[in-house]
Amino acid sequence: MNVIRIQSDDKCAPDTPAPVNDNASFYAMMSANCGRHRLLFSFEVQAEWKDEIASPPWNYLNVRTANGQSIHPMKALRWWAANALSDIPEIVCGLRDDKRRIVQTFQYIKTNNLPTEYAQDKWQPETCIKTMESLLSQIKELVQDDDASTVYHLVLEPVEGGRELEQRLSSRRFVSRGKRTDDFTFVEESLLHDILDSE
Repeated sequence: MNVIRIQSDDKCAPDTPAPVNDNASFYAMMSANCGRHRLLFSFEVQAEWKDEIASPPWNYLNVRTANGQSIHPMKALRWWAANALSDIPEIVCGLRDDKRRIVQTFQYIKTNNLPTEYAQDKWQPETCIKTMESLLSQIKELVQDDDASTVYHLVLEPVEGGRELEQRLSSRRFVSRGKRTDDFTFVEESLLHDILDSE
């Protein structure tokens, strides 16, 4: 796993001595494995430990809030998925009182503890990873050209509610709408070179 760069939308580096700015967002670009697939993705970095031992992403933290005294299983899934893929080990969770509009208390939650403590048997990490790997395999079948500058338009087939929803969700597939013909790009060329050179 390689963390390549961390910067904001306006290409600024974090100014750690400055006061917290709620409107600022910082993202890290990373490469990682998901089964037999190699991914390149970005994710928001909300905080980091000032730790000379741990290096990114192991010193990163996600900061989240939840309403009341519990965390909904599907919210826990979203938190787990983002952290597990990015290898971020911990979340700071503030428990909100929405009537008084305050965070009453906060707790540190280990990413690896989210499935056992909050999933309530609604999801399993192994199933999530297998689903992700299956979707990536579908994408690999549809994307034939190994060209980092080409952007494909892929859409997951929609599924309506009703009986056997879980089975239909698990069997849906991507549909290719072809290559984009405009100058849209996901990754700047200079950043792409940084990533490929660091592999």
